[in-house]
Amino acid sequence: MIYLQGIDGTSASEMVKFEPKIQMDDIIYINVSAESIEAASPFNLRGQSEQAVGGNAVQFSSYLVNNQGEITFPVLGVIHVAGLTKTALHDLLKQRLEEYLKDPILIVRVVNFKVTVMGEVKNPGSFTIQSDRITLMEALAQAGDLTPVANRENILLIREESGVKSYNRINLTDTAIMQSPLYYLKQNDLIIVEPRFTKPESSVVGANLPLTLSVVSLMVTLTLLVTR
Repeated sequence: MIYLQGIDGTSASEMVKFEPKIQMDDIIYINVSAESIEAASPFNLRGQSEQAVGGNAVQFSSYLVNNQGEITFPVLGVIHVAGLTKTALHDLLKQRLEEYLKDPILIVRVVNFKVTVMGEVKNPGSFTIQSDRITLMEALAQAGDLTPVANRENILLIREESGVKSYNRINLTDTAIMQSPLYYLKQNDLIIVEPRFTKPESSVVGANLPLTLSVVSLMVTLTLLVTR
């Protein structure tokens, strides 16, 4: 079955602008630097800059968003971050830091952005996303694409936002998905690919195989006894 049917060589459409928002339990890497390393040091966890901790920068400079959607930032104190995009958080922190630092430079990144793909795909599992965003198509590609029996017209996407789960059905053969808010995935999205049909022969026969073999064996034995 062809994905995104109806597209010709001259078709064009405006993509949905999307940036994921920070949620509870997200892990956010934040590093602050400035012209003076000593001046920037108090604003990094454990008082160390990225240059100082080297390969352990992400580990030492990451914040877990708590159940109230907050992080505790050195010097600045408690900051509510849930519901902000990465860009919005960057701008907020920069504005606050300019009270203490001249021309502060920030790196802000969500480091535990992951999605899960299950069902009729070649390699189901959870996938950690290194970039800032991922599309539905890219997630399915990471899972090895759909199997031949997958139902491409009825993909289930389960999404949780602010503690509320939503259940969404997606038709991969329809180009409308590219303008849908579901096209770009969010943190912890769950994609379930269902089969076009069930395979009762694999479950029924498989479960009763020992009994079937016993009956066949008994009938063969009886036949041999009768014919003797």
